[in-house]
Amino acid sequence: MPHRRNRGPEAPTLAPLDDVGLRQLIRQATDPALLESMCWSRPFDADDPAQVAAFVEAISLHVLPESKPTSPVLLGIHVPSRPWPIGYVAFKGGNPALGSYEIGVAMVDPVQRSRGYGRPAITAAVDYAFGRLAAQRLWAAVLTTNRPSINLGRRLGFRVRERLPASWPMPSGSLADMLWLEQTHTDWSARRTPSGTSR
Repeated sequence: MPHRRNRGPEAPTLAPLDDVGLRQLIRQATDPALLESMCWSRPFDADDPAQVAAFVEAISLHVLPESKPTSPVLLGIHVPSRPWPIGYVAFKGGNPALGSYEIGVAMVDPVQRSRGYGRPAITAAVDYAFGRLAAQRLWAAVLTTNRPSINLGRRLGFRVRERLPASWPMPSGSLADMLWLEQTHTDWSARRTPSGTSR
């Protein structure tokens, strides 16, 4: 019998984030490493409506200079083996004049983090933005200390557009440096192989 090559984790899918999925994400988002990477001072309370609203505000916050205050598009990241989302994608700060959105992605399920879902989830999110949202460019604001996210972004073709010194308020009150990463629809389309997977 031929050996079947392991093709990695289950392929994630994206779906609109409803209230049940949102509260389930909040219940999972308690890992100290996640809180630190997201610059949240403490976990949110899924049973407190004000805290649920604060979570939505936190994941919808746009920070880049050319972003605009528009309604976010929030999607859950789903895998077949879980009845609830394991993470989220937020498209925020849409600028219609530039055809741009900021993108925020986080895997919050502690069991599913670091299991290889990041790359396929971001690939699906970029496809969604350039397809369903008709975006021309995607931006990501990433702390300079978040090497895993920077490296993953670069592997997916995001380029550093600018370094923004002392631009992100940390829970301690200090200001951290960020990188402004960019992916364009033109560059993304050029990276795609005929099979529909990114190189």
